[in-house]
Amino acid sequence: MRHVSSFAPTSDTLAVLRALASPKRMQILEWLRDPVANFPPQRDGDLVKDGVCVIFIADKLGVAQPTATTHLQELARTGLVTPKRIGQWTFYKRDERAIRDFQQQLRRRLANEKGKVDAGGRPGPRKSPRSAVSVPREATLEELTCASCRRTFSRTRVRGRKPKLCPACRREVAQRSVSRR
Repeated sequence: MRHVSSFAPTSDTLAVLRALASPKRMQILEWLRDPVANFPPQRDGDLVKDGVCVIFIADKLGVAQPTATTHLQELARTGLVTPKRIGQWTFYKRDERAIRDFQQQLRRRLANEKGKVDAGGRPGPRKSPRSAVSVPREATLEELTCASCRRTFSRTRVRGRKPKLCPACRREVAQRSVSRR
């Protein structure tokens, strides 16, 4: 029988990435990589051949069984694990082929995007819509000395206009002017 990957190229990459975004799900996948080392022997089902019972995974995660089931169902929906029913229990194991297929697809997509980023890993130049607030290109950060208290402070200087007071002194002046009213 030929194995058909549960992660086809048309699968939703974002759904898999969302499933992998949970630290608990990542931990489950890590444990399932070597179930014999991470879980005790089971009465029903073989750890390697059949997978690990939800009860053992819930105990190891420190969560209730329904919570563990929800995490495992999300991983199963994306094809990263496969469920197997034995009696009243559900056993889960990693689908190594699906994980490998996803890794390859992600590498291909990232390689295709590689040409669209600059050397620093940032997206290349894009036209962005004009925002309501724009900062002039000549704005620079510089060290200044307060005219009142003589402390040095950093401030963005815009179009040659130098602030004369540090933020603390400006607040003090503003409070005095409010109290005079």
